[in-house]
Amino acid sequence: MKKLLLFLALSFICSYTKAQIESRKTMQFTQAWVWDYENELVPKNEPGHKGEIVIYFEPKKNYWLFTPEAYGTSGEMYNWIIGKPDGTYWLCDTDEFGKKTITKQRVQFALNKVLPKHYKPLVNRKFFNQNKLGFAKIEGIEFKVDYTKTDNSSSVFISDFKADFFPIYFFNCLNIEAKLPFNFPVDFPNSKLLLQEVSTINKAKLQLTFKEISHTEYFIDLKIE
Repeated sequence: MKKLLLFLALSFICSYTKAQIESRKTMQFTQAWVWDYENELVPKNEPGHKGEIVIYFEPKKNYWLFTPEAYGTSGEMYNWIIGKPDGTYWLCDTDEFGKKTITKQRVQFALNKVLPKHYKPLVNRKFFNQNKLGFAKIEGIEFKVDYTKTDNSSSVFISDFKADFFPIYFFNCLNIEAKLPFNFPVDFPNSKLLLQEVSTINKAKLQLTFKEISHTEYFIDLKIE
């Protein structure tokens, strides 16, 4: 009888341990963050001219998930990319033979504590994320970007937010083909959320506007077959 109880106990422990291991092979992202963009430097009807950037978020660990909904067709070989607040990115790709691999890259994040002085605060304020999808609206403050040696101009709306946005802002610094269709700032502090940017570069208009946060359930398979 004792041997039977011991066997059952060991079986329970083994199954529990296996369940723990299996659970680590998936990662769940519970939020979807969406920006709209338009870039007149890219011809109309071509990828990157106009659309949405959708990035998934895991708020407990502050992990960001990038899929083709974020980088479009620029990284066709990549199934997904996870950005971590320590500068580590996990990249999952599938080769021409269908073999899936997960590799890592590291990006050195800047340690800006305050906005640089060329961001000049204005009095205008605007609310974003007003789609009533379960998250509070976000108030942004307008800043003018002071370009001293060019005719370019930029206006941005910024808010403080309890999240680390460096994995988004530095994504295009990765040494890969996949790129976001809009270059986020790399001179912000990590908790400054870019809500809107309207820029004129060589007489072409570039605009990015934060649209919404919504609840979601997006699971990533970390297991390599």
